[in-house]
Amino acid sequence: MEVKQLYEILEDEYKEQSVSNSKHWNKLWDLYVEEKSADYQTLPVKEAIPRMISDQNLRIRRHFNNCIEMGLSIRVGDICFIDYGEAYINEIV
Repeated sequence: MEVKQLYEILEDEYKEQSVSNSKHWNKLWDLYVEEKSADYQTLPVKEAIPRMISDQNLRIRRHFNNCIEMGLSIRVGDICFIDYGEAYINEIV
C-alpha cells in the first residue's frame, strides 16, 4: 500500500470517526493483513517472535499515560527499557 494513497484516504474521511466506520475500512484492512502476513513469512523465528511480542505490548500499553498505571514505580538509578514498537529499527544485528 502506498503512503500517498493513505494520505489521500485521510483527506477524504471525517478524521474523528472510528476507522471501522470508514468507507475504505475493508480495503485498508485486507491490504494491511496481506502485507503484514507477507512481511512475517520471510522473517526468521528469532526476528518474528520479538516483533510479535512488541506488537502485543503496544496493544496492552498504548492507553497507559504513565508507569504507575502499569504498576511500575521508577526511581533514580533504575535502568530504562523502551519499546518503540513498529517505529523501532533494530540497528544491531
